[in-house]
Amino acid sequence: MTNNAEGLDRIYMTAFGMEAEGAFRCIITPVRRNGFAGVFTLDVSVDVFRRLTTISVQQSVELLHWFLASPPVIPLDPHQQERAR
Repeated sequence: MTNNAEGLDRIYMTAFGMEAEGAFRCIITPVRRNGFAGVFTLDVSVDVFRRLTTISVQQSVELLHWFLASPPVIPLDPHQQERAR
């Protein structure tokens, strides 16, 4: 993050499920000044998540556009899944 922070414009965090008691599994979407920077997951405590600001409708639409423009997640085939364990 330190190496790439200079070019970051904003970071979106979307909770999509409980990872453990008191922690959300979130999708993190960093956006650089020159465009989309990818996505990754991060576990965030519920208390920290609740202190974050809510985005506007316009920002929600922008986030949706980034998701629609990004390649879909393709699940690993069974052989790859076994190797990843």
